[in-house]
Amino acid sequence: MAMHPSIHPPSDKTASGTPPRFRAQARTHRGTVREHNEDALLGQDHLGFWAIADGVGGHDRGQDASAALMEELSRCLDGLTPSAPPSAVARAIEDTVARIHRRLLHEGRRTGGTVIATTLALAVKTGPITLVMWAGDSRVYHQRDDRLSLITHDHVVPGGALSRAVGAGESCTLDTAVVMLRSRDRLLLCTDGLTKELSDRDLGDHLLAEPRLSRCADRLLAETLARGARDNVSLILVEAL
Repeated sequence: MAMHPSIHPPSDKTASGTPPRFRAQARTHRGTVREHNEDALLGQDHLGFWAIADGVGGHDRGQDASAALMEELSRCLDGLTPSAPPSAVARAIEDTVARIHRRLLHEGRRTGGTVIATTLALAVKTGPITLVMWAGDSRVYHQRDDRLSLITHDHVVPGGALSRAVGAGESCTLDTAVVMLRSRDRLLLCTDGLTKELSDRDLGDHLLAEPRLSRCADRLLAETLARGARDNVSLILVEAL
């Protein structure tokens, strides 16, 4: 499947023929200012896995970074068994990110010290829990009923520069949080192109106002574009069934 900036299409059934436990809608747009879209997305509804990345680097190298990360995470998923415990899933993801981090760091040094990096925010259902893992300022929100909570925290320094990203710095560790999803709960994964234009209150208002997942995703993207969309904007909206 094409990795960037398109989205892996959701599957209607798992390999065993049982219906999926989630549905999701994803949107990505280069915005109104940038010439290229350096975001990348990965969605596997039947596995309960979604990831979003925002590339950093001149001459489209950010696009290369985010696409490479999504490709390796997809391979990582192929190597996991459905019965893998949460600790094994987390370790496999961390090992994959560490490998891509080293590759991007080496490529940046090879090309004269260029920063070639990407943020990452992901959610993966494993056993009874959902792991949320991230590096950088891409975010994951959790909506339950009329409450929207920000699960992640941005890895930035005063002034807004990233303090952590895959491919930047000598090492990159992922922060991890645990969420217990109930039926009708939603997760919103997004790059900062969305949150630069829409406040947390704006996001909550839109999520509450539109119960239909597809229209809600459309509405979030349309409002971001209407407000200027100074950056690439991407989102994945997930609902537990």
